[in-house]
Amino acid sequence: MSSYENAQRLRMSAHLREARTELLTCGGPACPQALRKDCLHWLEEVDRSLPSVVLAVRSGSEDLVDVRVSVDGALLATHLDGAAITVDPGTRLFRFEAPGYEAQERKVVIREGEKSRVLTVELRSTSAAPRSKKSKAPAITLAAVAVVGLGCFTYFGLKGMSGKSDLEPCKGHCPQGDVDNVSRDFLVADISLGVGVLALGAASYFFFSDRSSSTSAAQRPVWIDLSSGRGVAGATLGGHF
Repeated sequence: MSSYENAQRLRMSAHLREARTELLTCGGPACPQALRKDCLHWLEEVDRSLPSVVLAVRSGSEDLVDVRVSVDGALLATHLDGAAITVDPGTRLFRFEAPGYEAQERKVVIREGEKSRVLTVELRSTSAAPRSKKSKAPAITLAAVAVVGLGCFTYFGLKGMSGKSDLEPCKGHCPQGDVDNVSRDFLVADISLGVGVLALGAASYFFFSDRSSSTSAAQRPVWIDLSSGRGVAGATLGGHF
């Protein structure tokens, strides 16, 4: 009689796995015929309602089979072979553990009557080297250089244009010192523009690139070489990319 009563109580509380075990007992030949009939009928209902999951645990492209799986703290499986495993309906906390891998927990809503639901979990090897975070320092530095360069280009360009305008009345016989000052302003403006454009391009590269190199972006040196001569200016960007 106890299995008969326990089965009803477990069914009502959605503990379908335990209810099924009790129904198999009370549906056996040891129980009275009248009770067996009820138990076998309820067993069919429980089998229809009892959900099941197929657990797929992987690490990269490798399927892991020696995995300890628990649900709400209770052991569910220690070896995965691709077969469906019954689980009581409700919100369940799955925990996956395998030697040499980081354990992972996953909360899943198991729906009554849902059969062979595939749960895929990726475990990370404990020996895997953590991926270093990408440094944005070079991008920030180069962006600042670009802002300064373009700002200097604007300032000295406008200053040169103003000086050139002031020399228009004496064109052809202006003091050489004044002419040199205007030429210097335009030269500095040209150098600043070159530096600003190069720095902006390099900053964009470092900001948007996603390199997997073991050497971080912060460790890859970057430099800007400025050069000028009589009437000639130049800027060169260098570094390890």
